[in-house]
Amino acid sequence: MRACDLAEIGYRAYGDEAEWVNFAGNAMPSWAELPPAQRASWQAAAAAIARAATGGRTAPSSAYAASHPGGPGPHPGDVDPNRGLQLADEPGACSGPCSGSNVGGRA
Repeated sequence: MRACDLAEIGYRAYGDEAEWVNFAGNAMPSWAELPPAQRASWQAAAAAIARAATGGRTAPSSAYAASHPGGPGPHPGDVDPNRGLQLADEPGACSGPCSGSNVGGRA
């Protein structure tokens, strides 16, 4: 899962908890309406949380990588398959809504 996907999930959860009203009492924008700088901040936070939750480990990028320890990616014995995440940490990697996103409105 990419950091931008995790960021959008986190933003939607925050919006739901805050009843889509920000600290000033104004309506929160949807993820798609959120300015790029704020999306990048949410993505950075999501990537940091994922790294902390996984101890910095990432999942092998494919079944081939997992079955060929000499190839690219971490050795399968070093990865907890229940906790590894594949992340795109670059905030610019997601310029807009991620796949499966609520493109036009509130979550």
